[in-house]
Amino acid sequence: MKKTVLAAFLIMVPLVCLAEPLRMGISSRVPNTNEEFLQTTIQTLKNKFGPDNVKVTYYSLKGLEEAVKAGQVDFMQSSAGMYRRLLPEGVRDLVALSSPRYPDPNQSEGTAFVTRADRTDLQTVKDLKGKILAANSPTGFSGYHIGMHEISKKGYDPEKFFSKQIFVGEEHRMKHVLEALKNGTADVGFLRLCYFEDMLEKAGYKKEDFKIIGDRKSNRLACSHSTSLYPSWTISITPKISPAQARELLQTLLAIPPSSNGVRWSPASDYHSVDTLLKDLKLGPWAYLREWTLKRFLNEYWPWIARLRLPAAFRLCCFSSA
Repeated sequence: MKKTVLAAFLIMVPLVCLAEPLRMGISSRVPNTNEEFLQTTIQTLKNKFGPDNVKVTYYSLKGLEEAVKAGQVDFMQSSAGMYRRLLPEGVRDLVALSSPRYPDPNQSEGTAFVTRADRTDLQTVKDLKGKILAANSPTGFSGYHIGMHEISKKGYDPEKFFSKQIFVGEEHRMKHVLEALKNGTADVGFLRLCYFEDMLEKAGYKKEDFKIIGDRKSNRLACSHSTSLYPSWTISITPKISPAQARELLQTLLAIPPSSNGVRWSPASDYHSVDTLLKDLKLGPWAYLREWTLKRFLNEYWPWIARLRLPAAFRLCCFSSA
């Protein structure tokens, strides 16, 4: 008991003197039950380092990426996807979110494919081909990229799978995905993990009006989802923070008690799934794969080109140099 009280006291008292305030960047928030825990985290950091020594700035998804690249952020809270997209900028993870629902921080984020319950023509992912998608943002991780990666893993070209994509915006606009489904503007929507269970009715909709395509919910997995699972919210550091500050930051984050619903920060050990997603979708460190050079064209299509009856001199000239 005494140790618990002492630990709580230590994270409440400013013990670190900083020459410059630590700059924390946070990507746009969407309604979810973890928002309260994020506010607790911010307050704990201000208690630890001093209220004037932690400067918190909220950014759009694109804005946070630009701020990190411009050297305006010391550490950030973002999706795991954004963190891994920024690896070339020297960003490194400290902790990720975990909860009793999803105790493994390596597998605590996903996406649900949602349609109207009366759409009897939509039963599987295959049925969604050629339909209209509603999602939050083209740079959203759980709101877009995870869903598109699932489509890619099923053998489809995600960039040609839907006939049209509607982006409703960041922050508190995920409910507009439901609105697009309700009024028939879209056929299917992407919702982040547990939004269907926690926020749908708060947004003014009834669960019975919608259904999940390819639901993987089970007794072990608490929320509906149509995709594989990935690391969730991640706090990561940039090269602008000193090693001593990073150590203090990590110790403080790990010492924060779990929230009333058991949410806490925990080290994540496996971001390989995120890297695979980014590579398959040609994003972040793998965005160069979208550039069509002659060498890449030949490497991609050589098996088919080799079957053509091309002059031997042409094949020797072009393919030997590739």
